[in-house]
Parts: sequence; structure tokens; C-alpha cells
Amino acid sequence: MKRMRAILAGLLAVLLCAGCASPAPDPEPAGVPNPAPAAVAEETIYPDFMDVPEGSWYASAAYWCRSNNIMHGTGETEFSPFVLLTRGMLTTVLYQEAGCPAAGGQSAYTDVPEGAWYASSVSWCTENGWVSGYGGGVCRRSL
Repeated sequence: MKRMRAILAGLLAVLLCAGCASPAPDPEPAGVPNPAPAAVAEETIYPDFMDVPEGSWYASAAYWCRSNNIMHGTGETEFSPFVLLTRGMLTTVLYQEAGCPAAGGQSAYTDVPEGAWYASSVSWCTENGWVSGYGGGVCRRSL
């Protein structure tokens, strides 16, 4: 549980730093420090992300997330650093960090389709108090 909270805190810190950048993919925003000081030898571990320029202020964070099985991107060669993190993505990160344990029963939410890529993670996060929805059987405003 402590590791999961540390991962979540680190992930949120990276996301907050990413929120400082303009929505237009400016690879080197002026005055924004690199949020992940430890460099990762991404070229030897994973193929390059086409949307993460080498040397960009967020490159180390993106490759760290992938090499530590926190986030894998949105495709084989896309990390999508300027895409907003959805509730489905966040619950999937937490669920994977926990080792993808079995989630009980059907979704408590009418707007989480059975079999959706995020359904198990939303169910597990709800059972463990990480998400609670908006009431009336609604989990999301935009998953």
C-alpha cells in the first residue's frame, strides 16, 4: 500500500509538471525543470516513442513509467504525453501496481461497460476506496 501511494504521488507530480506545458507539443518549454532526475536508457529497453522527443524535459519520466510498468503509453510507439489522464487510465495504473488482483462482481456503475479495458480496474479501485463515482450509479463524467 505504501508503494502504491508513493507511485501515485510520483505519477501525480509528473502529471502536474506536464500540466505546466502548453497543450501544443512544445518539446522544451522554457524554464520547466526535468521532473525525473534519473535517466533511463530507453533505447536499450523499449522502442522509441514517436511522440517523446529525445532530450525533451519529460522523456526520462515517460520512459521511467514504461520501464517500471506504471504506464505503457497509448500505443506501441506513442506515449501521448499531452493527453489528459482519464479516470480509467488512473485506475488501471493503480490496479496494475497492485498486481491486477481479482475484482469482485459486476461494476457498481451503469456507465462502465462490462468488458471495457478499464472495467476490472474501476471495480477494484471502487472496492478498495480509491474511487467513488459521482452518485446515482455514475462513475465518470469522461472515462
